[in-house]
Amino acid sequence: MIQVWNLGVLLLLAVMVRAQSEGTPVPLNSTDICRMPMVVGNCRASFPRYYYNVSNQTCTLFFYGGCGGNNNSFNTQIECETSCAGVKAESPNAGVTGNVLDTEVPEPNMIQRRMAQPADDETASPQDLLPEMTSDDYAELCQASPKTGPCRASHKRFYYDGRSCQPFVYGGCSGNKNNYETEELCLNTCTVTVVPSKGRKGPGADESTEDRSADYHDACMVPSDAGPCRAAISKIYFDHITGTCQSFIYGGCRGNGNRYESLEECIARCTGDAAKHGGHNGRVYMTPAFFLVAVLAVISALALAGLILITLRHSKMRRINRINTDKEELLPYELPSEESLPKVAESP
Repeated sequence: MIQVWNLGVLLLLAVMVRAQSEGTPVPLNSTDICRMPMVVGNCRASFPRYYYNVSNQTCTLFFYGGCGGNNNSFNTQIECETSCAGVKAESPNAGVTGNVLDTEVPEPNMIQRRMAQPADDETASPQDLLPEMTSDDYAELCQASPKTGPCRASHKRFYYDGRSCQPFVYGGCSGNKNNYETEELCLNTCTVTVVPSKGRKGPGADESTEDRSADYHDACMVPSDAGPCRAAISKIYFDHITGTCQSFIYGGCRGNGNRYESLEECIARCTGDAAKHGGHNGRVYMTPAFFLVAVLAVISALALAGLILITLRHSKMRRINRINTDKEELLPYELPSEESLPKVAESP
């Protein structure tokens, strides 16, 4: 029994000595986090994050997949710079115990390539990785404060707060467009690249005729485009084939300039004075209201013309009748001739 005990103690000591000779792990600190490579992760979401790049000592934008990353992932550039500013690359032999040959230490860039192997191209620009959304739509869909509304229902909804999608209770009416039924739909709609709004230039803008023509084509002559996102927002577009403004469902991102908030805005933009738009195939498009007014005007003109013709004809007939009557009154009275008088028999 004593021999077995002694053997166990010897084995335990041997394991401890071997572990000490191989070196013990060092707890991570802030500088260790900053030296971690950028890891996108295995999931397929697309969250904008910043990581600290020790090679050039800058905080760089990347898109986190949602799972399987590391701690070198910050929500904002300011947070990244506050945590890691000034951290430099560690020498290859720093913090390593035991005898390690220099040729066995991999280069820092080799370590990064081995640990971070995203499925997509990491060097792609944000515009290539994310769909685009205009600043006007982004403000309406993703920056508006959550609004419960005056009704008293209790629907669980999600709104985008600028960094993530948060739950809130929707009353059922009079809310706003930053209101999504699922967190996935919220993230898909608001994880975008924001671009300046197009086709909404104010009055007095200095534009050439070619610029106005191109702008009019983009805003009125292209078909409606719902975009790749999955929201369901009611918008208005101009149908250049029928010359009318129609409603369609907009997905929330990308699309084109032929998209308006209201029927009035669409009519004002695409059916105004043709000289303001530049050339557009020499055709003037009319809305149903304008077409109805034009038809009523033509009918009124025809009715008025017919009434004038009837009045003139009646006037002419009365004038002819009056002339005939005057002629009859001017004819001399004819005395009966002797031949027309009856003959009286002579007495014997």
